Amino acid sequence: MEYIPTEEQLQKWGKPIIDSLNGFTREDLEPLFEKYVLPFYYVACTFPKDMNVHSKWKIVNRETGEEYDRKEAFKRLKMEGLM
Repeated sequence: MEYIPTEEQLQKWGKPIIDSLNGFTREDLEPLFEKYVLPFYYVACTFPKDMNVHSKWKIVNRETGEEYDRKEAFKRLKMEGLM
């Protein structure tokens, strides 16, 4: 089954996120993004619908050209108790 959130749901969920980020700078947000958001995004890109299907997507740091480590993403999610 494929789930697609409605625009109303996205707005409802997004408002608290936007409110909590208000006032932060790029230097504040980048470490938070790398530690807590990027692992979720990487796993979603790697296994878009099924854990048995591996995509060819890569996440690359634009500034360094370095590819984000897949093992690190899974390790981070396991450490947080999310996998």
